[in-house]
Amino acid sequence: MKFKIQSNALKSVVGSVSRAVDPRPTTPSLQGLYIRTSKNTVEVIGSDLDIVLKAKTEAKVEVEGESLVNAKILSEIVRKLPSGEVVFS
Repeated sequence: MKFKIQSNALKSVVGSVSRAVDPRPTTPSLQGLYIRTSKNTVEVIGSDLDIVLKAKTEAKVEVEGESLVNAKILSEIVRKLPSGEVVFS
């Protein structure tokens, strides 16, 4: 998975979806954000089994794919990104 996106769009999507993730879940997979890319869309999904939040945004997708990333770590990384276009792979 590889895509180019404006850092503000990525911050918005990750910030809104990560609110649904429980910091101390019963299963480790619930600590993550599911990221899926297809065509020109990036979809991010977060859940705590009671609530599921999904967000989509446009991006320049170079390689389609999907991944489960730790929500806390990704939120910290995205928060520190500089303004402008960034490459996520």
